[in-house]
Amino acid sequence: MFKIIKLEQDDFDSFFEYLNHHISENGAKNNLLFLPLSKTQSHLNTPWKEDFVSSLNSKTTDSNWCKIWIAINQDHKIVGHVDIRSHGQLNTEHRVLLGM
Repeated sequence: MFKIIKLEQDDFDSFFEYLNHHISENGAKNNLLFLPLSKTQSHLNTPWKEDFVSSLNSKTTDSNWCKIWIAINQDHKIVGHVDIRSHGQLNTEHRVLLGM
């Protein structure tokens, strides 16, 4: 059994560990590329982490906002996530991008 909760600052380190593992599977061991990244780009770097933190702390009226919910198991281990974020293009304030 698991539950879904909003990602809070206390869970950032666990989330980044989970996300790095998730991203590192992109194209690894004959897996298909499921992200628009090459195999060599498939790791979570410091600028990407900083962008996540900045966007998570942004208001939905800002152009770079993001909201993330995580699925955790009984051991409080992250087993999945879903995110919505700004589209980031001109005149698309009414649209979001969905990530899972």
